Amino acid sequence: MEEKETKIIDDYVIKMLEVQKERFEKPLSINELKEIAFSIGMSESDWQASQEVMGQHLKTGQEHLKNKNWQDATSELKQAVAINPYQEDGLYGLAVAYHELYKQSGKNTDGNEAKGYAERALKNEDKGLDSAAIALLNSIRNSEEDHQKKKKTVMMFIAAAAALFIIIALVVVSVASAAVGSKASALEQVMVKVEQTWGQVENVYQRRESLIPQIINISKSASKYDQTKLDELQKMQKNISAANRDDYRQKQEDITKMVSELLGNMEGNAQTMRDIQVQVEGSENRIRVEWKKYNDAVAEYNNSIINYNDAIKNFPANMLGYKAKEKIKVELKK
Repeated sequence: MEEKETKIIDDYVIKMLEVQKERFEKPLSINELKEIAFSIGMSESDWQASQEVMGQHLKTGQEHLKNKNWQDATSELKQAVAINPYQEDGLYGLAVAYHELYKQSGKNTDGNEAKGYAERALKNEDKGLDSAAIALLNSIRNSEEDHQKKKKTVMMFIAAAAALFIIIALVVVSVASAAVGSKASALEQVMVKVEQTWGQVENVYQRRESLIPQIINISKSASKYDQTKLDELQKMQKNISAANRDDYRQKQEDITKMVSELLGNMEGNAQTMRDIQVQVEGSENRIRVEWKKYNDAVAEYNNSIINYNDAIKNFPANMLGYKAKEKIKVELKK
């Protein structure tokens, strides 16, 4: 598709979102969508071309659904519903794909996306998908219950394994005092807190990640934009791993800088700009808060190890697997 055609479609999507925001929950009709398209200078042929583009994305997305390529399906179908946000097959397909991703990952973000798209499909005029959407919503709720049960089972197993390990250690090491049990339990609680705060760090980055497609679309709607930077931003997202937490933090900061640069150079609808900037700033503020909580938890954990070793000199914490953790060096700007 030519760059000019892409620009026309992007302008149409932005204008359509503005009008829909003013309309609240009432969906726009196909005639109203065409009126919006014509109001920004689209010709009849441009409109037909946009619908063909939408149809291509829809068809490709449905092929991915058939082949169970869920991630690729969400990418294609999102582009289809960006052009026509009331395309029932696209909405329902997105709900199905995100539900399958949720069943695999257990991530709440995938589950929420699945419910959101299923509910949107249910609101539209085509009654043919109503029963399917209702059945899918029920299935999503069942999946949520299954994940909760699995989490409880895993936590019970972890707790049982930890308790068994402590008991064995107490039996084997005869010189350990009666205080080992309570001190080790306290260490376990603090270590769990560290991992919980790390989970929150990942969660807030995922929320920020969900805004990046909007930032890219808005950037492309500007009269001038740097495609190289947009490609670099998408590449950054794909190359992030939480295996090394300090490296994870550094790569996320690189994304933050790139997003900040793109937002600073954007030109376009003032309200749309303000909306996305508010969301990004909110995410960045939350990221700073969660990083501080993580480092505070690490400091508390490390101090707990020192206190434990002072109290139990003949049975140090590292014999139970508790080792000091490094704080993540992160600049917490206000």
